[in-house]
Amino acid sequence: MRRYRKLHIFFAMIVFMLAIVPMQQKVSAVTKSKCTSISRLTDPLAIQMEKGKMVIWDKVDPKLGAAKAKYEKLLKVKGWKIKYKSAYRPYQYQKHFYEIIHAPASSCKYAEIRKHSLVGVVSYPRPDAPHVAGIAFDAVVYDKKGRALNSSRYVSSSLKAVAKKAGLTFRLPTSDGVHHEVISSTPAPKKETKLKKKGKITTAVGFNVRTAPQATAKRLGSVAKNKTVQIVSKRGDWYKIKFGRGYGYIMAVKTGLRVL
Repeated sequence: MRRYRKLHIFFAMIVFMLAIVPMQQKVSAVTKSKCTSISRLTDPLAIQMEKGKMVIWDKVDPKLGAAKAKYEKLLKVKGWKIKYKSAYRPYQYQKHFYEIIHAPASSCKYAEIRKHSLVGVVSYPRPDAPHVAGIAFDAVVYDKKGRALNSSRYVSSSLKAVAKKAGLTFRLPTSDGVHHEVISSTPAPKKETKLKKKGKITTAVGFNVRTAPQATAKRLGSVAKNKTVQIVSKRGDWYKIKFGRGYGYIMAVKTGLRVL
C-alpha cells in the first residue's frame, strides 16, 4: 500500500511539472518579446498616432500646406490618386520610430516595424527633422490603372516632375520614395542680431548644424549635448555658431541651448 502511495505521488509530481513547464515557457516568451529599448509614449499627440491617427496636418509649415494643395490639383488633372501615410510628427513619435528601427533584433521589434510599415529611412529625432519641423509628408501616388508611381525604393520620373511643379521633392528616391519634402521651407527672418556669446547644448539629442537658417538647408554635421559652442548671431529661432573652420546654423527652438 505504501509503495502504491509513493508511485501515486511520483506520477502526480510528473504531471504537475509537465503542466508548469509550458507556463514558464509562455512567461519567458512574453518577457523576451518586450521591446525594452523603446521608450514609453507620454505625449498626447504621440499617443493618438500610436492608436492609429497617423496623418496630422495641424502643425505643418504653411509652405507645405500650399504645396500639398497644388500637388493634389496637378494629380487630379492626370487622374492620379494619392494616399497619405503620415505628415506632421511630434518629436516623441519621431524618437519612437527611430528607437524601433535601432532596437536589438527581436520578435517585438519586427512586429513594431510591420505595424508602422517602417520600410524607409527614419531621421534622427531632432527638432529640425523634416516631419517634426512640419515640412514633409509620406504618401503613395497611383496612376489611372491603380499602379503605384512610387514606393520605398522607387519614384517614377513622371511623378518627380509633377511634384517639382508643386514645390515638392523626393529627397531620398531610392531609399524612401514615399517621403515628400518642400523644396525650401520658410526661412528665418532676414534681420540677424549679433551676440558674440557662448552657449551650452542642453538637449539630449543635440542639434543638426546646417549651412543656412532653414530646416531643408544642407546638413554640415551636429553638436552633441554638453558641448559648448561659440554663438555669432541669432535669426529667429536659429543661432549662427562657429563650426569647424567655418560657420553653421542650429535651430534651438525654445529650449536646448543655454546662452552663457
